[in-house]
Amino acid sequence: MKQILNAQNVCFSYYKKPLCLKDVNLSLNEKEKVVLFAPEEMGKTTFLKVMASFEDKYFGKILYRGKDLKSLSDKEKNFSLIFAEPVFLKGTIRKNIDFLTDTLSIEKIDTLKIAELLKSFKIEADEQTKLKKLSQIDKVKLSLLRSYIKQPDILFVDDIFEQFEKEQAVSLFNTLKTSFKDTTLIFACGEHTSKMLKKEIAEFKFNKALYLNVANYYEFKSVEQFLDSKTDFMSLAFKEDWQSDLAVITKSGSDYYLSFENNNRFKLDKIFNGKLDELKLESDDTEDIYFVSPIDFDILSLKNDEINKSLQNGKFSIFTALDGSRVL
Repeated sequence: MKQILNAQNVCFSYYKKPLCLKDVNLSLNEKEKVVLFAPEEMGKTTFLKVMASFEDKYFGKILYRGKDLKSLSDKEKNFSLIFAEPVFLKGTIRKNIDFLTDTLSIEKIDTLKIAELLKSFKIEADEQTKLKKLSQIDKVKLSLLRSYIKQPDILFVDDIFEQFEKEQAVSLFNTLKTSFKDTTLIFACGEHTSKMLKKEIAEFKFNKALYLNVANYYEFKSVEQFLDSKTDFMSLAFKEDWQSDLAVITKSGSDYYLSFENNNRFKLDKIFNGKLDELKLESDDTEDIYFVSPIDFDILSLKNDEINKSLQNGKFSIFTALDGSRVL
């Protein structure tokens, strides 16, 4: 199968913000289907924008059919990116479809064909229906319909399902599946969608499952491996190349300490106090937590200031043992 997209050590951040993407390496072949899992606000949309060349201020390299993406014109990049809140021209469905065909310099679509497409995408409207009269789910379906007309090499789909009830989300997912079965697809979803559509995602037989969290990026061997694992969306404790140790956070006065079973104790910087205060610990109280770190990360060899710097830089993470929610 021919390679269509190849990302090499891609990093990206917004102006004066921490890294959103860090060392992303992705090889994508024609007709492959990829699902990207990520917690809320952890870079799903940014990942898609960068890969689809909507954001080009990235470091590293992205090759599209062997050519550097940054060297190509918009017409040379045959991509579609579907957002949860699609953007349309004011006016009718016909006006929006005509604008698309004019932009692509392809033949206008006649009334009969538009009616067939609307029926195929289960949009209860006609070509003269104004966009403001469409329901939200019909707007998303119309966005998919426009991409179907365009016939992109790669279709990037943000989490368009989270806003809908399960029955509508399943119907929308089936529309995506049947209409783009021969299209290369990268589909991003958050925790709610992954739970709501777990059965549908597993049965779709995605070629790859990706996981994005705090700029770090991982590739699972299969979707089933991700969905069936104990990996929490906000925890890396069960990844093969990470390890987790049970520890405690202790409060003494207004200070917090990270303590391990071997009595190693580290004082945490006050810059974390606001987040740690959410634990609502009183003095001399302790909170059982998971300390999650790469396997090659030897915390016992570090000094207190190195621990805090590593924590601040995302070298390791801390989650409550009770419910897996993120502490630091």
